[in-house]
Parts: sequence; C-alpha cells; structure tokens
Amino acid sequence: MTKKIENINDMIKDAIATKRLLIGAKSVIDGLRKKKLSRVVLAKNCSEGTKNDIAVLAKLSGIEVSVAEQLNDELGILCKKPFSISALGFLKV
Repeated sequence: MTKKIENINDMIKDAIATKRLLIGAKSVIDGLRKKKLSRVVLAKNCSEGTKNDIAVLAKLSGIEVSVAEQLNDELGILCKKPFSISALGFLKV
C-alpha cells in the first residue's frame, strides 16, 4: 500500500521551485479527486484517518503513496512553512 522513503528533501525543493507541490491533506485529497497528482508523500505521524482516505483515493487513481521518515512538523520546516504538514502532493508534469 505505502512505500517508505528515506530522503525527500531534494524532491520537495524541486517541487517548490517549479510550483508543483500541493501542501496539506485537504489539497492532496482534492488533487487526487481531480487526478492532478503523480505522487503523494505522507508524514511519518500522519493520522490513520487521513492516511486511509488518501490511500483509497490514490489506489483508485493508481498513484504511489510514500511515507516519509520526517514527522509532520519536520515536513513543515522542509517546506519553509510555520505549520505542520501531514501530506504533500506532487503535481503531474
């Protein structure tokens, strides 16, 4: 169901620079419904409810879901945001 990844720093920085990153569970769920995403990354401590909602939509869309080693507050720091981030969505090219 979910694949664990070790280092997403470069992937996040590239997506931010090219404006291809959706931040937050609501945005990711909306992006999955509209079939705009190529990949989803969840924080290590993402809630089970959010994880299950995203996993179901991702499976229907054939999108890979990965679990980062970072906690949600660490993902917020990586994205240079003053809040915790539980889910990231990478837009299709």
